[in-house]
Amino acid sequence: MALVDSKYQFLWIDVGGVGHQSDAQIYNNSELKECIDAGTLGIPDPAPLPHNDDDHPMPYFFVGDDAFAMRTYMMKPYGRRNLDQQQKIFNYRLSRARRVVENAFGILALRFQCFLGQMRQEPDTVRLLVEAAIMLHNLIRKRYQALDVRMLDQEDAQHNLIPGAWRTAAITVRKSCDAVMLS
Repeated sequence: MALVDSKYQFLWIDVGGVGHQSDAQIYNNSELKECIDAGTLGIPDPAPLPHNDDDHPMPYFFVGDDAFAMRTYMMKPYGRRNLDQQQKIFNYRLSRARRVVENAFGILALRFQCFLGQMRQEPDTVRLLVEAAIMLHNLIRKRYQALDVRMLDQEDAQHNLIPGAWRTAAITVRKSCDAVMLS
C-alpha cells in the first residue's frame, strides 16, 4: 500500500502485508492512520485552489477506492448503483486522480522489471528490494522529471484515455518473461 503525490512520488509505503488482508485492514493497522488520527502527519491547512476566482479554502485529502471508509480527509467513489449525473462526474474525476497512483506503480514496475514477475526471494529480502526501488524511483522523479512524461497516461481533447508507455511496455515485458519461463 502506498501514498503517492501528484508528482508520482511515493510519500509513504507499507510493504509486507499478508495476502489475505484487504487494503482497509492494512490501512487501519498502519502508522499512517495513527498519524492522521493524531494530527501529527503535517497535512497543510486548507487553501484556495489555484486558478480559481473563489478564495474559498479547500481541504487537502487522500483519494481512495471502495475499500476505504469515508472520512473528512478521504475521498472515495460513490457506490455504482443509482448514480445521478453529478455523482457520475465526481466518480470519473476521482478515477482520473487515482490514475496518478496507477501510473506511479506502473513506472516503478517497468523501471525495476523484477516486479513484473514472480519474486523468489524471502519476504524480508522482497521488502528491502521494494523499499530500495521506491527510494531510487523518487530520486529519479526529482532529478529527471521530464524523463517519464511519455510513460504517463494522457487524455485527448475528448477526455479519452491515451495509455502511457508503461502500460504497453509492461505487457510486452510480461509476455517475454512468461515465454522465458515456459522454455
